[in-house]
Amino acid sequence: LLSNGDTPDIIFLDFNMPFLNGQQTVLKIRVEEQFADLKVVIFSTRLYDQAYTEFASLNVLYAGKPNTIQEGIQTVKAIIRDEAMK
Repeated sequence: LLSNGDTPDIIFLDFNMPFLNGQQTVLKIRVEEQFADLKVVIFSTRLYDQAYTEFASLNVLYAGKPNTIQEGIQTVKAIIRDEAMK
């Protein structure tokens, strides 16, 4: 929940965050009913098939971490554009 009371449309996370990793963070977010359908994207340098399945069951997009800032901007823009088309 944002400080003004609004709910974000989408959250971008890194899988390898300190304290709580991306998956642990999603599980904490999903406990709150208001965030049950919140779109979450987790970026990781380690992509493996089992993770895609696990994250899909949590309604999470699991994506490869971009290598450059420009790639990151393009990836985020593409994800937001795809979400707007739904």
